Amino acid sequence: MALLLAGGWFVIRQAQGHRHRTVIAVLLLPALVLGWFEYEDRRAVQLMSHVASVLAHRPVSVNCQRYSGALVDMGSELGSVQFDENGDPSDVTDLKYDACTNLRAWLGSNKQSPTLDQVIAVHVLAHESEHLAGVISEVLAECNSVQTTERTALLLGATAAQARSLAEEYATDVYPRMPDGYRSTDCRPGGSLDRHPDDPAWP
Repeated sequence: MALLLAGGWFVIRQAQGHRHRTVIAVLLLPALVLGWFEYEDRRAVQLMSHVASVLAHRPVSVNCQRYSGALVDMGSELGSVQFDENGDPSDVTDLKYDACTNLRAWLGSNKQSPTLDQVIAVHVLAHESEHLAGVISEVLAECNSVQTTERTALLLGATAAQARSLAEEYATDVYPRMPDGYRSTDCRPGGSLDRHPDDPAWP
């Protein structure tokens, strides 16, 4: 914004007869490039917020951490939702810089061969959407989101085959390695946490 304002001032000066063509180019070109990236980031966050709202069954939003915040952040979690003293969730989920970066990279790809970090990033949105829906328990939120990662990928623009493959990769390669506070032996086909016990497909 500062670059655009400065560039605009020099454009006005140029129109008044002063010579500032080089300065204008130096200011405006980076401003336009940065502005494009900011526009694309906002579009991605709007899509994430829409998907989270669909999954949480209420209007919510996603906040992506900035790079400056990541530099001083020592936490290991990739996302969070705050709950009040009554157990009601916030309307916003905060996603860490790495999660948002990987999710945006996946959104901008052909979604055919996601990296493991991108698979995790899509799942993080599904997981935090469970918290936004009011689920406090990490075990329950994780197991529910293992089963909604496929739908999350679909809502984000993946094909049915891509969404299925991504969800299966998370369930097979990531979930078994999650900390004990996130896993349950009942999170399996036919287990008590299986949301569709009559469907043999998993997740």
